[in-house]
Amino acid sequence: MALNAHSGETTFEEICSKFVFIIPPEQREFVWDNSDVRALISDVFEHFIQAQETFGDEEEDGVSQSSGKYIGAIIGLIVERFRHSELSLYDGQQRVTTLLIFMNALSLALAKRGVDEEDCERLKVLRDIFIKDHRVPQENNVLKTVKVPVLRPHYDYEVDFFKKLQEGKVDDYRKRRSRKSFTKLENAFRECEAFIKDNFENTDEGDTAILG
Repeated sequence: MALNAHSGETTFEEICSKFVFIIPPEQREFVWDNSDVRALISDVFEHFIQAQETFGDEEEDGVSQSSGKYIGAIIGLIVERFRHSELSLYDGQQRVTTLLIFMNALSLALAKRGVDEEDCERLKVLRDIFIKDHRVPQENNVLKTVKVPVLRPHYDYEVDFFKKLQEGKVDDYRKRRSRKSFTKLENAFRECEAFIKDNFENTDEGDTAILG
C-alpha cells in the first residue's frame, strides 16, 4: 500500500476510471436536499447545452470543445492498493455521490427506452466507468479478479442503495409516497429521474442527447 498526493484538473470520467471512491467513517452521510441535487445537475446540463450551441461537435487535439464544466474541487486521500487506487473523499462527497446517482438514472432511462449497451458502445463505456463494479486482480493471485464498487459508502443502507441502483431494482423509489418517507439518497434519485423526464424527450434525439 502506498499513499500519493496529486493536484490538477481532470474530468469526472477520468477520475472515475482511475479510482474507487471511499467514504471514510468520519464523513457525514449524504445530506443534500432535492434543491441541491437539481442545482448541480441543472448547472452541468445548462453548460452542456450552451457549449453545444457554441462549439457543436468541434474537436481540438482529439478533445471535444463542448466539454469542461468546472464542478468544484475534490479533496481526498489516495491509497494505492495492489492493482487499483482508492480515493477517500474528504471534500466533494455530496457532488460525487449526486453525479453517480445521476449517471445511474441516465442508464436506467436509456434501458427503459430500449437502448442496449450491446448496440451502443458509448453506453457500454459509461456503464463500465460510472456504474459497474471494477474488476481488479487479487493480491495473492493475479489470475483471479474481485469486484470493487465504483463508490463504497460507510453506512450499510447507502451500500444497499447503490447496489439496488446498479441492479435496476428501483421500483420502491418510484412509488408515490411522502418525500419524507424516502432517504436523502432515494429522493436524490427521484429528483434525477424527474430532471431527465423534464429535459430529455423520449426520442432518438433525446437518447443521443443523454449519451452526450
